[in-house]
Amino acid sequence: MIELFEKYKKSENIENALIVGRNLFNRNPDNIEIFTAYFDFLLYLGEKLPALEERKFYINQADIALAFFTENVDISEYLVDTI
Repeated sequence: MIELFEKYKKSENIENALIVGRNLFNRNPDNIEIFTAYFDFLLYLGEKLPALEERKFYINQADIALAFFTENVDISEYLVDTI
C-alpha cells in the first residue's frame, strides 16, 4: 500500500495521499519506513501550503504522528538518533 501512497503524492492528490498515509501509519505505528514517509509528507505540507492555518494543521499532525510513533516503536539508539 506504500506504493499507492507514493502514487497519490506524485500526482499531487493530497487528499487521497493523506487518507492512505494515515491508514498505513495507524495500521503500522512501529514501522519506521511508513512513519518516515507519512511524517515527511506532513512536514512538506506544513512548509508548502499557502494558507497559514493549513500549514499549522499539518505541522500539528506531524507532531501527533511523532508522539504516536515514539510511544509504539521498540526504541533503540538508532531510532533516538533518527528522530
